[in-house]
Amino acid sequence: MRPNRRVKVAAQQCQRIALLLREQGLVPKTYATLERASPDLPPDRLTDYYFFLSMLLFDFKGMEAQIGSRVLHGADLFFALARRRAEVEPDFFTSSRLAEITTEGLAAVFSLDGSPGNTLLPRCQERAEILRDGAARLLSGYRGSARELLDASEGYLHRRHGMGLLGALADFRGYRDPHFKKAFVLLKFLSAQGHYAIKDKENLYIPVDYHLLRVALRSGMVDVCESGLKRKLKERQEASPGEEDEVREAVKLAYKEVEKASDLDVFRLDEIFWTLGRSCCHYSRPPRCSQCDRSGCSVMESFHVTCPGRCLISPVCRGARDGSYQAFFEPAITTIFY
Repeated sequence: MRPNRRVKVAAQQCQRIALLLREQGLVPKTYATLERASPDLPPDRLTDYYFFLSMLLFDFKGMEAQIGSRVLHGADLFFALARRRAEVEPDFFTSSRLAEITTEGLAAVFSLDGSPGNTLLPRCQERAEILRDGAARLLSGYRGSARELLDASEGYLHRRHGMGLLGALADFRGYRDPHFKKAFVLLKFLSAQGHYAIKDKENLYIPVDYHLLRVALRSGMVDVCESGLKRKLKERQEASPGEEDEVREAVKLAYKEVEKASDLDVFRLDEIFWTLGRSCCHYSRPPRCSQCDRSGCSVMESFHVTCPGRCLISPVCRGARDGSYQAFFEPAITTIFY
């Protein structure tokens, strides 16, 4: 890793947060989004389903709709609509079908009434291009099967001699994030359902999406050392790709410190911080450091815990006591990475 000058890991703060998490013993009831996302498909079809959908895990801000009695947001809504299509057409999320997916065809999947003009999914043209690229590469190199791609890695994310899974995924446009956020989400899905066993977990990192970026900045897991970048993050000004990359790299390494110090599974940590980010520390409302009305909250739904009416990490979070940290937001950037 190159040295980071503008953003640095705050190791002592990471250790404080890790100690608190160990004391709390948070145990997920389940991976709630994953459970709702999974259609009843044979294992190989389910692997294809998550392989293609994980490519599209970016820019869900503002997505909201009511399905049945539930109002769903972001990734929950995305997967609910994808699952609906997979249950009606089990072969939809396969290479042979997606090799020729159109913008309109994709938009229709993510519309409540099946009309492309009423789609709830932003940037459908980009997403359709990503799916076509993924299907073509899977067809040309792995006989159209995500299972075959996974098996070729033999459980290794990186290998000194030969292709590890992350290197193979980087050939796909949808997985070219330099920090492999979407690849790690895919691995979370597959590992949770017993479809992939990782042998080199030292190469596994938490999937850093915008919720995890925001929590890391506000909690003080990382220190932003440059005043200009601090201003951009707090005022939600557009960040450069280089600035965004430095923030995300430092945040990724900070969560690795929390993982090591807490001795918690990386995917369990992801569930904790992702849930806190979209519940207690959301971008669209003031953070719930000391009090909460429990609206729009999935903490109680996701964990075996009695909510204390405040954010669970507030006792050690810098943002809970210091407004200068509480003012941080994730980098404002248009990307297909998160």
